[in-house]
Amino acid sequence: MELFEIAGAKWLEQDIARIVVSRDQIARRIEELAGEITECYRGKELTVLVLLKGSVVFLADLIRRLPLKIRLEMMSASSYPAGAVDSQELRFAVPAEAELAGKDVLIVDDILDTGRTLRAICQEVKSRKSGSVRTCVLLKKDRPETVDRIEPDFCGFAIEPEFVVGYGLDFNDLYRNLPDICTLQPHVLTGRFGGNGSAGRTGENLGD
Repeated sequence: MELFEIAGAKWLEQDIARIVVSRDQIARRIEELAGEITECYRGKELTVLVLLKGSVVFLADLIRRLPLKIRLEMMSASSYPAGAVDSQELRFAVPAEAELAGKDVLIVDDILDTGRTLRAICQEVKSRKSGSVRTCVLLKKDRPETVDRIEPDFCGFAIEPEFVVGYGLDFNDLYRNLPDICTLQPHVLTGRFGGNGSAGRTGENLGD
């Protein structure tokens, strides 16, 4: 497996178990997503609200393919405090200075898991009297047991409920620079969590 065509990357490649979504698949799907979003917002000004940090690579590739007038707002959200392996209290804040009233807002996130994070943010944006609110996620986990999960308006890929990194997604703030979306070797996860592996972490650092 050659993730990087440069010397010195072997240590990184040794941490990777397999590629879930390749860089070529990502590029093709982003072109398709851009077409879908453009058709939806044609002739309109769009406010894109992105969740940091995992979505930044996806966002950068996506918005450069949107021939629209775009305003960009950024926010952070977390349900995994440092060192936690289970989703805990959700914390987020839509920027107070963000001008959302009357705007068409597209929320961009990396992973949809339980949907708790995305639902809460949608409710907050709607409370700011936005004109419309839609969602776009890079990955959606297959969670048939999750009842009444919010479904994204635009989705890159549906994947199994497993922990993935790369293309902006991290583990302990590492691996965001991988060009493909990958799973990690078990020794990487067990080394971080002292033998518990990824038992409580089946998604990216939000995974919610």
